[in-house]
Amino acid sequence: MTVKLLTDWKDPDNGRQYLVGNLLTKDANTEAGLIAQNLADSTLTGGTAYVAPTVNAGTGPAATYGTDASGNTVLLGPDGLPHTISVATKLNDSSASSAASNAITIQKALDAQGEVKLTGVGICWIDRTLLIGDETTLDTGSVTIKIANGVLNNILRNKHCQDIIDVSTISVSGGIATVTQNGILRAAGDSVYIEGAEGNTAINGFKTVLSASMGTWTFAVSGGNPTNASGVEMFVVNSN
Repeated sequence: MTVKLLTDWKDPDNGRQYLVGNLLTKDANTEAGLIAQNLADSTLTGGTAYVAPTVNAGTGPAATYGTDASGNTVLLGPDGLPHTISVATKLNDSSASSAASNAITIQKALDAQGEVKLTGVGICWIDRTLLIGDETTLDTGSVTIKIANGVLNNILRNKHCQDIIDVSTISVSGGIATVTQNGILRAAGDSVYIEGAEGNTAINGFKTVLSASMGTWTFAVSGGNPTNASGVEMFVVNSN
């Protein structure tokens, strides 16, 4: 079976970035989940084939790594010095819009790798957990980062660490599992690995995120809710 995408979507299996209107052929569960979330359509009229982006060889230097002043491994720039990204945020403003904007701005810099430095003096409010990956450091300088609106989540964590999923925060209905995680923002197309689900063991294994909003994300799965007893947790980790 093949579907037509109604939105841009990244395939975690091969890294392809599909565009809206592209035709996509995946396993039945993934396609059914995309359709159920209105991310794809079974009507193929007007669909277009995936076209790989053009890559111009030799347009930039190869990535090299070194250490910063604290001995951390970081991405180096063409000058051989740590690749530094200065980030200006909205300080001393705890409004929801500023907290979201600050989190997005800092996360983009962290995703680019290197030495990320916050500029200015004051309090920077964010509304989600910041994810830090390999070859990356975060220097807050004279800025204090705080979580806005009393959200119960970490300020910063390794992007590859495991998260706990309590049995009460996952619900399966109509072939779609919905997971609630405070402060965690995933994206459609992300790949995750889940383990520890009892009863409906189809929940375990590699899954593709179908849709996501702040603190909530979905994936396709058959069957019903997990049957873990209270205190018997499930775990999820990013796999891309």
